[in-house]
Amino acid sequence: MNSKRMFKVFFVSIFIIVCMLGFMPFQSWAQIKELRIGIGIDADTLNPQEHSTTLPQNMSDLIHDTLLYQTPDNKLEPRLVTKHEVSKDGLTYTLHLRKNVKFSDGTPFNAKAVKLTFDRALDPKMKVPLRFAITHIKEVTIADDYTVRIQLKYPFAPFAAHLSLTL
Repeated sequence: MNSKRMFKVFFVSIFIIVCMLGFMPFQSWAQIKELRIGIGIDADTLNPQEHSTTLPQNMSDLIHDTLLYQTPDNKLEPRLVTKHEVSKDGLTYTLHLRKNVKFSDGTPFNAKAVKLTFDRALDPKMKVPLRFAITHIKEVTIADDYTVRIQLKYPFAPFAAHLSLTL
């Protein structure tokens, strides 16, 4: 075999191997049934209102959805809230909730669940590490099954961004 032909055979062989390896992960994705991740500690809880360290909080962030999502470029996108409105005085936030969402146990996600979450997080008897993000809430009221109004004690511009935290 001359050197040109050997080069072509070698190049084509490498190309075929690279293509085969490149497509293998896509084929294996459908076969993944379980994902195991090694971590340094056991989570004391996966309830975002009760965690005690950063690692369980990070795990909660991966498990639980938020009302809004803050993108890496600091834009807020809807998640469990389809739209939110802020009153002109900056004291009232109206949250329009996504319909047809259920918790993992089948319980519907609605205004009652959102109010309960905020009321529980604001309860001084609870040890909630992220309470600082919502201490300026005066009151949470239900307007209808899928609308919640949050009244603040004073205008607080970053409040909408705080709705992207896992509470």
